[in-house]
Amino acid sequence: MNLLEALVRTGIDIEVVGPLRAREPDCGRRLTTFLNSRGVTWLGELSEAGAAERVASWSVGLTPYRQDRFNRASFPLKTLDYLSAGVPVVSTDLPASRWLSSKWVHVAENQQDFIAAVTAALANEWQAGDAAARRAFAGRHTWDARAAHLLAIASTTASSRSSRIIPVSRRLLRQDGQDTVRGSVPTSTR
Repeated sequence: MNLLEALVRTGIDIEVVGPLRAREPDCGRRLTTFLNSRGVTWLGELSEAGAAERVASWSVGLTPYRQDRFNRASFPLKTLDYLSAGVPVVSTDLPASRWLSSKWVHVAENQQDFIAAVTAALANEWQAGDAAARRAFAGRHTWDARAAHLLAIASTTASSRSSRIIPVSRRLLRQDGQDTVRGSVPTSTR
């Protein structure tokens, strides 16, 4: 919340999409105060199509995660949602954001850098093709794209090892000690 509150204090308008959910009463009060602040427009929870349409109209998407153990171990899917809508992203310094290693995601190391990056994104005119390039980048990180990549790796690995597999007789036993299968098990010679 500190980053978002700081952005509003600089005069930057923020549009927020999503439900109001807070696990702790103090956090809920702070969030409600923020959502009612001047310069903040809260649209509430929208349909998936409605949210995607709103996000696509933004100048920049924000991933302002607090630096804590949980967030450092998370992968904020909203960053890829913004990119899939063609929008550049400013994120706090999260391992997942750094892992993306994309010119479309500015990773801010502190509050001052975050505000400067958002200000710069708002001032920049998009170049022809930028939104399409962001969408293409996000498309390489869908579950289907990742599954296809893993299957390609597995296929390549299996075909490169097939000439080095030797049969080894193994006896598999049921819990009661009875033989169930005898046969060959592929084993690498490495």
